[in-house]
Amino acid sequence: KKKNSPMQREFVYRGTLSGHTGDVKSVCGAPGGLLVTASRDNTCKVWAAQDDGHFLCLSTLTGHTNFVNSVHACEELVASGSLDKTILVQHQDNTTVMVLDGHEQNVSDLVMLSRDQILSASWDGTARMWIKGTCTQVFRGHEQSVICACIGPNQTVLTGSGDHTVKHWSSSGQCLQTFRGHKDAVRGVAIVSDDLFVSVANDGAMKLWCFDGTCVASIPASDGPVYSCSVLPGQHIVTCGEGSQARVWSLDGTLRQTITLPCNAAWAVRHVEGGDIVFGCDDSTARVFTQDPKRAAPPQAQVEFAESVQALEVARSQAKVGDLDKASLPGRSALSKPGTSDQQKLLVNHEGRVELYLWSAGKQQWEFEGEVTNAVDDTQTFDVELQGRSMKLHHKKGSNPYMSAQKFISDNELDQMYLDEIADFVQKNANEPVLEAGGSLSNPDPFTGSHSYTPHTASTNFAASAGSGGGSGYVGGGVDPFTGSAAAAAAAASHQHQPASSADPFSKLSYVFFEGGNTSGILKKVHEFAVQSGTQLPGNLNAAVAKLTVRGALTTADYQTVLAGLSTMLAWPEEYRFPAYDLLRLLVLHPNIAQTDTDGLVDAIARSLDQAATPAQKTLQRVGLRVLCNYFLQPGFFAARKASILGTLSRLELRDLAVPALMGLATLLLNFVVFLRTTEAAEEEFLCLQALYRLLLILDEDSDSEVVLRTLLALGGLVAPSEVLVAASLSLTGLKEKVALFAAARNMPHGVQSSAQQLLHKL
Repeated sequence: KKKNSPMQREFVYRGTLSGHTGDVKSVCGAPGGLLVTASRDNTCKVWAAQDDGHFLCLSTLTGHTNFVNSVHACEELVASGSLDKTILVQHQDNTTVMVLDGHEQNVSDLVMLSRDQILSASWDGTARMWIKGTCTQVFRGHEQSVICACIGPNQTVLTGSGDHTVKHWSSSGQCLQTFRGHKDAVRGVAIVSDDLFVSVANDGAMKLWCFDGTCVASIPASDGPVYSCSVLPGQHIVTCGEGSQARVWSLDGTLRQTITLPCNAAWAVRHVEGGDIVFGCDDSTARVFTQDPKRAAPPQAQVEFAESVQALEVARSQAKVGDLDKASLPGRSALSKPGTSDQQKLLVNHEGRVELYLWSAGKQQWEFEGEVTNAVDDTQTFDVELQGRSMKLHHKKGSNPYMSAQKFISDNELDQMYLDEIADFVQKNANEPVLEAGGSLSNPDPFTGSHSYTPHTASTNFAASAGSGGGSGYVGGGVDPFTGSAAAAAAAASHQHQPASSADPFSKLSYVFFEGGNTSGILKKVHEFAVQSGTQLPGNLNAAVAKLTVRGALTTADYQTVLAGLSTMLAWPEEYRFPAYDLLRLLVLHPNIAQTDTDGLVDAIARSLDQAATPAQKTLQRVGLRVLCNYFLQPGFFAARKASILGTLSRLELRDLAVPALMGLATLLLNFVVFLRTTEAAEEEFLCLQALYRLLLILDEDSDSEVVLRTLLALGGLVAPSEVLVAASLSLTGLKEKVALFAAARNMPHGVQSSAQQLLHKL
């Protein structure tokens, strides 16, 4: 057992480093008492303390093209790791010494062992050792992202991962020990002594480990994720994470001090020269605390800091109180009962006023923080598991799900390809009206500056005169080709489907297409990716693309221009291709122009449907389904391909598909049903039945009603005319029972219930 040295003094506020325009994700010290910060504004800054207690920014280090998430200094050099996958080594005057290129994803942590040697960790699942700019060793073995790393005894390496483990490695890359015990992603590791280290994680725990694998202590350090830890002299550890409280602990788990910060999260903490500690915060600042009274902030600055903390606590409590009945709150007599944990909150009703108190474990008393007034709780918080990480998604009721999703992506440095999937998650779980990505709210697109552009989600039935295969033409607000009523679009918020006037809704099905799109948003992404990939596009591409959404405007020359651009774009890396798929979706809506030259694209898209392991591939799968739906304007494309494509659709992995992808799949199968009615294709009919059966089984009463409706209509349209297919349907376990579920589902629109009831009658 380790003896705990008492803390000689508590930490007090020293100063704030203000100047960044994005979250400060990493902090470190540098020789001469300098400080270095790394930020989501793509820069690092070097700071020096002034005699008046302020901190002066000496230099800003630029060069990264995305968030800077890790930083470490040695002598006059600063190494920084970024979401752009690179490590920059720079002089403090912003002169670049070298660029280390080798990681495939975000560089999440790094340590400069010397001016020539660097240890780095990355979301690509590896850690790397670099000597003089060359990668000399890769530490590979984690199942998820490597989030943190440090140097252990005898030049060994410790890594913490999204797979909930810590690994101890030899310098040659051999895994010496795997430490299991955390229940969530490990965010920080630090050496305590030659035989002891500490880890912190998203599960809120701080664990102390011996290098033989023994966990000697597990301390509940926070109610939320703990993002960082640092070991202090005298056998103490400081932790920080989600929420305003940072904490100083002794090794036996005794809480020595709680430091409250005026921010919502502290991403990083580092013990620096002189004994100070520095926190990197989510409000674009770093804050310094000291045990040396001579370096403490002047009294007025201390007061202003305390007031900022108090103001945030009151504001946060106001957000939590909402429409709480004051009469249900206890009076001040509740203050006679001790709190159970440091910084525990208590609301009391005193003479009609709601007061906030915090429990001080050190003083063993409740301390008044302020009065809570005019509060309305309209913010929802969701737990999200993604890329081996646990994250909090915040959404204000009534706001655009796409804006909440974009903020979540930016806050957590996620791939932009997740935007639709996360927005769909918000819409469904927050019970918001369904919106198109470029929908009616006229919301600014966080990454193009225009209306939102994501690969299109709304579907319509193209005009019958364009060869839709019969049925009423639907453009904008026309007749629902499914039910004969209005509001066919997948994005319709009301879902007020009415039963068809005919007793048989399955006999009048027609092709459904995904038309319309934000061409300016598409072009901005196209040109952005062209710059990033270093490719040239046709000079008149913009003018040609602008005509794609205007019926009859596209000329043969325009078509050739767009096709030439597509040829270039489809050779880009997967994560850049989705705008090309979207352009192709629009291009094939001009069947009088777009003909056989796109044969190869149909086959390529069809082959990619069951290759959706990465976020980029999932986006291409979703948009590819819509592209194939639109190809039914030229049904001849499917004459020789129907068996292979339906075979692919019948074996897709469906459980992880978001609503936009399910909508595309249901629509594509519906179009195949319409097509199969025009040809003899018994084998393909059974493949289509198998695909519809698998899709139906994953749907339930909480599923998107439009997806359910299209699935039921496609199934009914397929089996109703054929006694053989009716019999085959009845042999599929659970199919009839699932249809019966929707026939009785009172929370579903009437059109869903009616279609399910009609299908039950057919069965």
